[in-house]
Amino acid sequence: MEQTGIISFFPLIVLFIVFYFFLIKPQQKKAQQQKQMLDEMKVGDVFVLTSGIICEVDAIPANTEYVLMRLNNDCVIKVYKDAILGKYEEKNIEEKNKNNIKKK
Repeated sequence: MEQTGIISFFPLIVLFIVFYFFLIKPQQKKAQQQKQMLDEMKVGDVFVLTSGIICEVDAIPANTEYVLMRLNNDCVIKVYKDAILGKYEEKNIEEKNKNNIKKK
């Protein structure tokens, strides 16, 4: 009777292991990379926001959930750190555009 109980939980254990390695662990790694990127942020870095806007870090106030970012010479906005997608790299954008043109 004891073995049938253990055997009946085996599919659940396998399912948990699969979820851990394919969903939970990659999400934790991505969150860690995002935190590291935000910790290394400095004035003058250029970032892409989740909305697709590209702007430059103008100031990083201490102990706040936002940073001040410059869109152009006249416009500075507050942006929540959670809305920052990643660093903007012109080279990667150009390569993606070339690859998209070749596929079509």
